[in-house]
Amino acid sequence: MAVVRDRRTALRKGLDTLIEAAWKMPTVNFTVIGVDPRVGLSLRPPMNMKFYAPMPREEILPFYQAAKVYCHPARREGLPNALCEAMLCGCIPVAADVSGNVAAMGTTGFLVPPGDAEALMMTLHQALTTEEQIGDEARARIVSLFPREKREHALIHLLETAFP
Repeated sequence: MAVVRDRRTALRKGLDTLIEAAWKMPTVNFTVIGVDPRVGLSLRPPMNMKFYAPMPREEILPFYQAAKVYCHPARREGLPNALCEAMLCGCIPVAADVSGNVAAMGTTGFLVPPGDAEALMMTLHQALTTEEQIGDEARARIVSLFPREKREHALIHLLETAFP
């Protein structure tokens, strides 16, 4: 999730939908990273949701590695780095059915209508009880879409173009 410093961004990122779903799932712990805790708390989250301020990528890695499911409920999205990073760590993706999320996930994981907390809650339950093989498939998708060699070639081409 991108850095959320105001209510408007929180709503665009679907944080309100996630909070509503979390209220209906009191036995599941939710970790939300990249949100100013004051903004998160102003949305009245349940006790099973904890907010973390933005942190360096290397500090986020253990959170991805510990999670079975990663939820990305944004109402609008480009190609979301956080979703791709979570998938690369083997998390089962659950995301709103919007362009960038669909492009990242392909047929791996679960898509829900944006802003539909009931569908998100049911889908999160499904993801939490599904086989972890879906997370392996999500990882394989990201590895195939963004192999290291392809990224290195693109970076070299960009540098050669910028500095002939």
